[in-house]
Amino acid sequence: MYPVLFSIANFELRASSLFLFLGILSGILIGYKETKRVNISSIEFHLYWISAIPIALFLAAINGFVFWNRMRKNSGQLEDILSYGLVSYGAILGMLLLGYLLTKIRKTNTALFLDTVSLILPLILAIYRIGCILNGCCYGLETDSFLGIMLPDSLGVLVKRYPTQIWLMVFNFSLFTWLWLIRKKKSFDGILTIYFLILYSVGRLIIDIFRDLPRVFGPLSFHQLLAITILLTTLYAYAEIYFARRSVVE
Repeated sequence: MYPVLFSIANFELRASSLFLFLGILSGILIGYKETKRVNISSIEFHLYWISAIPIALFLAAINGFVFWNRMRKNSGQLEDILSYGLVSYGAILGMLLLGYLLTKIRKTNTALFLDTVSLILPLILAIYRIGCILNGCCYGLETDSFLGIMLPDSLGVLVKRYPTQIWLMVFNFSLFTWLWLIRKKKSFDGILTIYFLILYSVGRLIIDIFRDLPRVFGPLSFHQLLAITILLTTLYAYAEIYFARRSVVE
């Protein structure tokens, strides 16, 4: 694959870094457009992103050290952290938490703001996964199945594997497209966040079955255990909201 797109002197442009940047830039542009539509303050939006980027990268690094044993052998540099595709869980939880705290401090509509964040998160992750494909990280298990294609692992060993990087990219693009199409028809503020967390957790729970990940609890990896935790927590929150809204209507 092509983990390093090009190098000049001592500078290397890594695929993971480039597509993470492009994903964040796309998220900011799409998010800004959406905030104008739903009348979220542009000041609040820019304040959020100025804070969100370093916090998301930091939490992605923490996620890497906690959930991936190979990181213990890494240098700890940002490029190495990003090259293993460790942004998703840490960044998602960090960005949603930051949005929650910011809106509570400013006393604005938390659910509406989190819907905007949840709308663009799968787009950022989808674009970032292009870097994973080029980088050769987040690879799948070896297989003789017709679903497999020739892909390398982190050491460059080329064998037939499940193309989980491609599946993750397609899944995230599809999730973003669906959320974008229904955003004007949502039943209440906060539902896009609920949909995003439920569908993302289910998607990762399924796709990660085919990834080459350490299994820590039977057939489950840390990533899958976290996906289950997020899924159950979100379903519980949705049930609480559903019955509360139903009682008000009755």
